Amino acid sequence: MNHKILHKLEQMIHVSPQLIRNPETMRQAIRGTFAVDVEDVEFKTIGELVERIDDKVLDGYFRHVWQSEIKKYKYSGPAIIDEINKLKPRKVLDIGCGYNEFKNKIPNLIGIDPFNDAADICVKMLDYHPQERFDAMIALGSINFGSTSKIFAEL
Repeated sequence: MNHKILHKLEQMIHVSPQLIRNPETMRQAIRGTFAVDVEDVEFKTIGELVERIDDKVLDGYFRHVWQSEIKKYKYSGPAIIDEINKLKPRKVLDIGCGYNEFKNKIPNLIGIDPFNDAADICVKMLDYHPQERFDAMIALGSINFGSTSKIFAEL
């Protein structure tokens, strides 16, 4: 859970408890505070709403701000292509593939990413349940967002 969002949301509700009773006002407060639009502001636990806000914040960041820097990393950038191809894998999964830069460089690669339309499949890592098996997986910088428990679940 994103604790910065949690603390800010708790502070907003503490200062203005009426937010809980008025979904439109809650949506406006979230838009003004976090610069994202969240349609569903109903929640059983505040963590549910925090996760929705966090997903929207990450989506905006990865769609509009983030830029690939893969070429500047000597060992985990383009060099990984040769290392993976040496294995002669039948199927390769690129988790958090971003712009799917390895797609035409590694045969039989499938890229998943929740926020980038260049992915073969737009899906969150924990929501991806493939029917096929993979001989190799790449996860360059994609398993470091969220709480420790979320990161361990992704691993």
